Amino acid sequence: MGFLTTDSKCENFLLEIPFHLNSLVQHAPSRRFLKKKGAWFLQGLRLNAEYVRSTIIPDSNIEIDDRVYDLIEKILAKTAVREIPFPAWYRFKPTVFPMEKQLEALNKSWGKNFFCFAMDRGTGKTKVYIETGTALFLDGQIEAMVILTKNTVTDKIIKEVGKHCPLEAKRWTAVVPILNSKPKKREARSLIDSQPEILKILSMGIESFSVGEQKGNAFEFLWDFVAVNKTAIFVDESHMIKTPSSIRTKNITAIGGMCTHRYVGSGTLSPAGLLDLYSQYQFLSQDIVGIGNYYSFKHRYAVMGGFENKEVVGYDNVEELMTLLRPWTFQVSKEEMVDLPPKIFTEPIIVQMTAEQKKIYNDIKKKKAVIINDILDSGENLEIVVEEILQIYALLRQVATGFISYDDEDGKRQRQWIIPPEKNPKYKELIYLLESNPKKPFTFWTCHLMELHAVHKLLNEKGFPIGKFHGAMTREERIEALDDFETGRVPHLIATPGTGGTGLDFIHSSDVVYISNSNKFIDRAQSEDRNHRKGTINKVVYTDIIMAGTPDEDVRKALAQHQDLSDYIEEQLKDKYPLTTL
Repeated sequence: MGFLTTDSKCENFLLEIPFHLNSLVQHAPSRRFLKKKGAWFLQGLRLNAEYVRSTIIPDSNIEIDDRVYDLIEKILAKTAVREIPFPAWYRFKPTVFPMEKQLEALNKSWGKNFFCFAMDRGTGKTKVYIETGTALFLDGQIEAMVILTKNTVTDKIIKEVGKHCPLEAKRWTAVVPILNSKPKKREARSLIDSQPEILKILSMGIESFSVGEQKGNAFEFLWDFVAVNKTAIFVDESHMIKTPSSIRTKNITAIGGMCTHRYVGSGTLSPAGLLDLYSQYQFLSQDIVGIGNYYSFKHRYAVMGGFENKEVVGYDNVEELMTLLRPWTFQVSKEEMVDLPPKIFTEPIIVQMTAEQKKIYNDIKKKKAVIINDILDSGENLEIVVEEILQIYALLRQVATGFISYDDEDGKRQRQWIIPPEKNPKYKELIYLLESNPKKPFTFWTCHLMELHAVHKLLNEKGFPIGKFHGAMTREERIEALDDFETGRVPHLIATPGTGGTGLDFIHSSDVVYISNSNKFIDRAQSEDRNHRKGTINKVVYTDIIMAGTPDEDVRKALAQHQDLSDYIEEQLKDKYPLTTL
């Protein structure tokens, strides 16, 4: 006979069974054997509770402690779905009344202390955050709300609060805490205990929570803030906390545990596959999925294979996972949300390298091809081969852009132009586009900061006023650049997708040019949607400028298939298809 009981706090299950009954726990979602107790430990989570109820309790060989039934009831009550409509007493600003799908999101999430807004870029997630937080405040459930988003978007959040929050101005305060100097830190910390009768709203950069052992100013400040304020926290672009082992994920999850209400939002919850969902829903509540650790989650939902059985080759129990997540998720695509004009993708503009570029390009390609062939012949792990190819592509893409980088005698990284920017074939095409369309505002994207500065300087010198937007700019410089572009004082803008690709609106610009692309599909998708979102009136035209015979071609093929370049290269190698560049 076996015996099923709970631990002393009635929080987890303990199963004592003889060896021949071990098959009973073989398929338990999360389990481990405690040698000292001589019992199986099943963490008190949803899937384990359902497994105990359906598989272990019915077994006639197991004696059941009455406390087990109490624990099952307690666990399942945590995720009992309550459908409570958004309060009818709430008054939206009449000038910005929610769209139908935004109302659906508010209705489905209300009454739940944790929720996921899987809403596409441009569908108005920020408005949903603001209305939710304001309603919670008016209902007496919270005193503060925190929105974590990309650093470059924090100031836009404050503007959106002013636009959508229906409270009188004296009843709310919204700030981006500045923590890089003692006076600013003192000013920010004065918020912690001040004005309990008003709604306190913080907008903070999610990247600021990537500091390790010392945690950093942002973590310390926010920890103290949520410790004394009942807080609803919203993690925007929550795919940025998809990695369970990352410092950022751990820090933000720790902060979230201090908050009374937790929300995540992203149009790309799982850019690399279903395993990306684990950390985001674990941040919300470990009881949603009901599996206590990432290893058990991967074991249950991923099919492993490939080299040393470490590669995800498929997924299992998908419908079970979707059933668990569905009550706590609202999903909407941009097409369902708003009637937008179509995206127009023109044929790419193909340009040829100059003689100087070709010479350096071919020299690098010849030397590196030997290295790749040696690695392929050695039978190395495919991941190592892909990584080596990506490094070679990075060098070749620099040459295609018109510069090279190298380490000088002191080991410092240096960059040098191969050809003057005014002779760059890509940049000549930019000038032609602007000359041919003198009244159109253009948005330009590049993945090279050196290229951004060169194009910015060149076009301004040629009489085409253009602003720039990138991560190395100060907060004040970014605010000014966006304001100049949005108001038309500066008709054109060049940006990097890593900085300008999320959370911003460029809807007045309907012509978008990619001078160079990021290797990541998510960067391309998000940057495209800066111009194609709610409020867009005209068709948005997208043009890529491709340097012939270079990695530009493989990058474009990968992105057209909604793949990262690394995944595209790996597939090509597996299927023994040639890469354009090598």
